[in-house]
Amino acid sequence: MSKLLAKIRPGTRTYGTLNPVISRYPNATDKFSRLIGSKDNRFHVYLLGSRDPYLNLSIEHYVYEKSTPESTFLLLYINDPCVVIGRNQNPWLEADLRTIKEHNIPIIRRRSGGGTVFHDHGNVNFSVIYPPSEFTRDKYSELVTRALRPYQPRTRVNERHDIVIDQGERLAPALRPAENDMHQSGYEPLQPRKCSGSAYKLSRTRALHHGTCLINSQNLHSIGELLRSPLQPFVKARGVDSVRSPVMNAFPSDQQNAIGLFVDSVVNTFGHKHSRSLPALSFPTGVECSTEFDESHLGFACGHLGSDLKQVEQIRTGMEELKSDSWLWTQTPRFTFSTTSTEDDPRERPRLSAELPSTTRVQFTSRSAQILSADISGSPTAVVDSDNLINRRIDQFESWKDVLALQSECKQGSDSANEQIGQIAFWLDQLFGKKK
Repeated sequence: MSKLLAKIRPGTRTYGTLNPVISRYPNATDKFSRLIGSKDNRFHVYLLGSRDPYLNLSIEHYVYEKSTPESTFLLLYINDPCVVIGRNQNPWLEADLRTIKEHNIPIIRRRSGGGTVFHDHGNVNFSVIYPPSEFTRDKYSELVTRALRPYQPRTRVNERHDIVIDQGERLAPALRPAENDMHQSGYEPLQPRKCSGSAYKLSRTRALHHGTCLINSQNLHSIGELLRSPLQPFVKARGVDSVRSPVMNAFPSDQQNAIGLFVDSVVNTFGHKHSRSLPALSFPTGVECSTEFDESHLGFACGHLGSDLKQVEQIRTGMEELKSDSWLWTQTPRFTFSTTSTEDDPRERPRLSAELPSTTRVQFTSRSAQILSADISGSPTAVVDSDNLINRRIDQFESWKDVLALQSECKQGSDSANEQIGQIAFWLDQLFGKKK
């Protein structure tokens, strides 16, 4: 893990040399706000120039909320390193919080469902916002697979609507599927590795399908460690659990301009689907970029969406919400933590740390990050006053050590009991990613 993100230099852009054919407008943010509500352009293709995940997710949400019901938007963007969890997931269960804190990687709860993903500069995110009457879960996974096929013929859409890369031998000609079949690759479907996953959001007027695509990430070796929580053996949770899958990049490591090739192929495939020829687009080369776009493509608008969209009030408000502790933590569904098997969760628990008393018992239930009930003790003489923990928010603890030390009911002068409570608190701090 010491090499995590070692090869990523913030502000570096090496995504190709494609030259956009785009006109710049004054007051582009105001114009964009009017544009997405206009019926003049039914189709839109935009590359988001910022690497700020809070901004990119908020632009996406703004388009979802404000665009006309008949329109279809394709957004492509790359985020700085971050862990993104689904709308109904438990952040304590979905990531190793101590590790991501040590590497200054933010964890963000998005507004759609689905599982947890890791973003970095070698991962391109695609987002399609379109009429719900046209929605199917595979529609745009198939489009992205079609765009990948010239560079990675082993790709296909699996039964979970993910894009995977088959590792088997090429099938004999008589057994190969039709060229336009995006659900079979023409290779034996052995040990498939995932390169793209998706999440969805539906309303009465809009459908959102967004997904990831691993192009040339330098951090594949770290993803599993980042997304493996030490709390998993002890927690029974409501909400959505991520399905863990082996992953790989869609492009070989020596492929030049891989991201540029992928973006060009996706844009061309999208344009071809809607019978339009679009100008070449590439991600801007600057750390900051401005919003600029062209509406001259017979019902299509295309271009770049830049950091200046922070000036749009709803986008700025959306960023503030995503950054808030309330959004990240208090949306967490109910869960129970227990060091021993229970009727509701009969799994055998792992052996506790050797530093903990053999009689240690820790059990509590939380909803919306608040403790509803608790039973914590190291021995009959080292017991935490659980009543004083009720309604406390776990995310607001500086450390379990501070909280449990204040709430313990130890016999006066019992150094052993105080030490036991301290050991339990230290162990919980490690699991929950709190300060030492």
